[in-house]
Amino acid sequence: MATSAVKIAIGVGCGILLAVGALMATCAGCVAIGAKGVVDAEKAKKEALAQIEFEEVEGNKGHGYIKIAGKVRNKGTTPVSFVKVGVDLLDANGNILDTDWTYAVGSETLQPGAAKSFDMHVPMDKRMKEFRYYVVPD
Repeated sequence: MATSAVKIAIGVGCGILLAVGALMATCAGCVAIGAKGVVDAEKAKKEALAQIEFEEVEGNKGHGYIKIAGKVRNKGTTPVSFVKVGVDLLDANGNILDTDWTYAVGSETLQPGAAKSFDMHVPMDKRMKEFRYYVVPD
């Protein structure tokens, strides 16, 4: 009788281990698929952001700030959202004095061919001679 109870306990234990193992294998597969999906989504986002072009960007000084304004245009074939525009304020030697960013496009979608205006006000540094602007990759 004790032998039967031991066999049952071992059988139940093995069944539980097999079930847990199967769940772990399934979960590991889910993580791998999820991770691949995240990588694919990040790659797609980078490719879409690479198709963003700037238009009519200007910087105007006044009241202790420089106002940088322009447009971003989606030259790609994929709608894109959360487009960050970064700026670097540079001195005469090209050294970065300050940086800032803003969303040109937030949660709304910028369709292929469409453009959206942006502007930002960055505190002025008297040493600033020029600025550069770019899409900030996430």
